[in-house]
This record gives sequence, structure tokens and C-alpha cells, in this order.
Amino acid sequence: MNLNHIVFAGRLGKNPEIKVLPNGMTIASFSVASDRVWKDANGQKQQDTEWANCSAFGKTAEVIGQYFTKGQEIYIDGRLKTRSWEDTDGKKKYSTGIIVESFQFVGTKNYTTTKTAQPYTPPTVQSNVSTFAQTAEAEAQIGSEQTGETANM
Repeated sequence: MNLNHIVFAGRLGKNPEIKVLPNGMTIASFSVASDRVWKDANGQKQQDTEWANCSAFGKTAEVIGQYFTKGQEIYIDGRLKTRSWEDTDGKKKYSTGIIVESFQFVGTKNYTTTKTAQPYTPPTVQSNVSTFAQTAEAEAQIGSEQTGETANM
């Protein structure tokens, strides 16, 4: 049995970066921080933060771009994707991130946008990517833009 499924919840580290490809596909790129807090053997509070780079496509990307800003909580359901490329010295590099398939607004914050300044009741959004080919093209575009090199999937 094979399963590539990740659930990740945390706060956006910065505002989502939105791009529209020539084929009309919208892409949102953003990072999410998730904290783990515990007490060590001496009873002292400890904290560890894990960061994840995330990419969303289509309608999902549009909604994230419109309603999320730095610091807001998000619950992500998606899959891991590892990209590889060669740097300028010819060394193979790798980067693993989350492809967002669906998400939920989290917390009690009243979500508004700077565009409309109207209160918004957030939905749970499922990705609505029209074709696998468009998604693959968009993922390749994200990989090459992050590295400045040609991405291999």
C-alpha cells in the first residue's frame, strides 16, 4: 500500500505569493510554521518550530491569496512533493514541500480582506484543478522559480 498524505496546521510565515501562469493556472506559494511545545525532564518549557513550504493551485490558490495573510492559522490537507535540480556547480539539490489539496480556516479570528473590508465566513475549499497536466506544469514552474534553475520531477 502506498500513501502520500500530509496534514499540517500552523501560521503563515508571510503573505502568500500569487502568480498566474500563461495557461491561466493560479499558483499560491507560502510557508507555514507549526510549533511543538513540551516540558523537559527539569520541568522547563521547550519549543520547536517546524517550517513547511506550501504550494496551492487553481481555485484553492485564489482563495488562499485573497483571504490569508501573515500570521493567520491554516489547516492543510495535501501531499508531499520533492523537487530536484542541479545548482550552478552541477551539484544535485532537493527541496520537499506540501502540495495543498484542501484547507480550512482555523481559529476564532474574524476574516476580512483588504480588498473588500467585508466580513467573510470562511469555507472549506477543495482543490479544483482541471487537469493533471496543468498541475504538473504548475508544479514544474514553482520548482524552477524557487531555484532559478530547470526543475526535474
